[in-house]
Amino acid sequence: MSFGPVTIFTVDTMDVQAPGAPGLTALQLSNRAGEFTLTPPTTDADGSPLSGLTFGQAVVIQADAAEAELYRNDFEAAMQFNGAQVFELDLAEGEPVTREFVIAEPGRPYSILARVADHPRGQ
Repeated sequence: MSFGPVTIFTVDTMDVQAPGAPGLTALQLSNRAGEFTLTPPTTDADGSPLSGLTFGQAVVIQADAAEAELYRNDFEAAMQFNGAQVFELDLAEGEPVTREFVIAEPGRPYSILARVADHPRGQ
């Protein structure tokens, strides 16, 4: 019995700042599709409960983790990345949101950057 391809998942940690950092998971569904799930944060940096997060954004780029890291502090630039897939997400209190994305080139790394806001879409 032989094994299939190796999958790597890296957990990103950071100093959490208001309004909190979303949880993010992703997986490859097929050679042409992937899926990510964004979970709004439920606690702030000090552990106090968070509420009122109504809007999120995610961008999928064909880049490895090191290249994606260059966009951590410039989300708008990530949205302009060649071939970027941008998602605007309406959030319900603490409920995960799942979306599919296109895999244009199987075998290449894809990175997902996400953020949430405590204001409605368009503000």
